[in-house]
Amino acid sequence: MLTSPEWYGLDKEKLYVTVYPRDKEAKTIWENDTDLPAGHVYEVEDNFWDIGEGPSGPDSEIFFDRGPAFQDLPDDDPEMYPGGENERYLEIWNIVFSQFNHLPGLTDNTQYPELPHKNIDTGMGLERLVSVFQNGRTNFDTDLFLPIIRATEKLTDKVYDTTQDSETNTSFKVIADHIRAVTFAIGDGALPSNEGRGYVIRRLIRRAVLHGRKLDIQGEFLSGLVPIVADIMASYYPEVKENTDKIQKIIAREEKRFNQTLTGGLALLRDVIAEAKASGEKRISGAAAFKLSDTYGFPLELTQEQAADANLDVDVVGYNQALQEQKERARAARSNDKSMGVQNAVLTDLHVPSEYVGWTQTEVKQATIAAIVGQDTQGIDALLDTATAGETVQVIFDQTPFLC
Repeated sequence: MLTSPEWYGLDKEKLYVTVYPRDKEAKTIWENDTDLPAGHVYEVEDNFWDIGEGPSGPDSEIFFDRGPAFQDLPDDDPEMYPGGENERYLEIWNIVFSQFNHLPGLTDNTQYPELPHKNIDTGMGLERLVSVFQNGRTNFDTDLFLPIIRATEKLTDKVYDTTQDSETNTSFKVIADHIRAVTFAIGDGALPSNEGRGYVIRRLIRRAVLHGRKLDIQGEFLSGLVPIVADIMASYYPEVKENTDKIQKIIAREEKRFNQTLTGGLALLRDVIAEAKASGEKRISGAAAFKLSDTYGFPLELTQEQAADANLDVDVVGYNQALQEQKERARAARSNDKSMGVQNAVLTDLHVPSEYVGWTQTEVKQATIAAIVGQDTQGIDALLDTATAGETVQVIFDQTPFLC
């Protein structure tokens, strides 16, 4: 397939293969049953796929030699070979021979027993192969990502450089990668939330927004990139284009919610980082990290990433302690008979996005109703879709300056 003119037509002289040293059968097949040039099969000790207990086995990797223009190391560097840490030889295909069972307690793969039912797990890197065809320096320097990056460039005075890596390039890449992932996920029916796959989507959106700020992009911008993603993938994924409006609305709403508290959160984080550096500290306190999460919606992971950029880490133990203390306070409040008169199970178990903004403002001029809690026709506490004049209900807003 890789060398066939009817398929990809790659030059066999530029293809190399790596095998696990103990997998003599794979090496023999590559050398005798293919038309790979002599000397293009390398034995590499790391060619054993093993992620813990369960199926594992040796693997073969196929590399493409992109030539001297991509060589970033001297010829005599120990990493200058197919499979080494270099830019010249690009892995485009991986073949895993799942033939062993990594049982609990075993640490030496030579002791793994054989699987009763063996299989081959193989896969090609689409973006990597496209970068070969289009002579892109990275996966992002192809028509799968560049249109998104070029559209993002129009929102800032910063420029994406295809010739070298930089922090600016990283921000462009993060935005392009995350908006594509989020567009497909929401198109498949997933929604931003605080749990499960929804949490992953929310984190991707917020991380992309933060990188937008690094590019000096203000306001909501991610939703405007959705049509670009849809156009790129339309020939194989027309459903994304069909659902563009819906996807845009969901992303725009999530962006707006995060941007409402982002400015204050970033200011606080900058102050925390500056104070830590001024005092010679190497980490951000758990209390500060928790405040960023609780007040400004900064997930711990995002705080850690921002701290890492400043060569700091975060006191995760202290963060977890602050989180646990807040949970205990919340439980105590729910069990208190005088605690705002809230006694029904619906409110106790209710999970809706409602952010406390009282640290930076004492009023909210506009808020969205996140939930209405009242009684149904049988007098049982329940979530309601509407409330009419004369009813007694409790209303939860998406943001509030009041602390219960």
